[in-house]
Amino acid sequence: MAKRIIICLILPLFLQVSWAAAEPADAVYATAFSVNIRSGPGLNYNIVGVTFVNEPLEVLAVEKEWTEIIKGDTLDGWITNKYISKNKVSTTRLNELYYLEGLVPVKLSLVERLTKEHSGPGFELLKRVILNHADYELGAETDRILLPAIFNGWRDNKVTEAIPVLISMMERGLSGQCGASTELMRELKISAKEAIEELVRR
Repeated sequence: MAKRIIICLILPLFLQVSWAAAEPADAVYATAFSVNIRSGPGLNYNIVGVTFVNEPLEVLAVEKEWTEIIKGDTLDGWITNKYISKNKVSTTRLNELYYLEGLVPVKLSLVERLTKEHSGPGFELLKRVILNHADYELGAETDRILLPAIFNGWRDNKVTEAIPVLISMMERGLSGQCGASTELMRELKISAKEAIEELVRR
């Protein structure tokens, strides 16, 4: 378990820096958080590996809805065209993929990093998570960890832009948007209130 958590925590950093060395001129990139690589052009073929978002892949051949690729120097396989592109996904989309599809340690690491931003795509993602929470429903246990972390991060980093976001969230109410327990909604409202009070004092 400890080994898995360590891997999850370093994955976002690994994805950003480990493929910058040498990319093929005709590279394509995975557009989902993770995509299976198969031994042949179809879902009936065995999975031989996995590629992650924005990882460069060298194209060998294209057959209808599948592309034969090489990952790194050794892994040869096929990937569905549905989840590859000639362009890397944007920073905003990358943040969303980490938040929506990563394991809890990955999500928490992302939230802790993004709450240090006063603006930009990371801050915009966190605002959407709060104001349109139904679109980012991850289950009550995950929400219990991540949403207070957003509030606390905003408070600790004195992000004044967070005030209207938090006030709006409180005015609209969490009922129906969170899908979580009454206890969790109470905790979030308390966190929001404390964050607003702290920000106003500063």
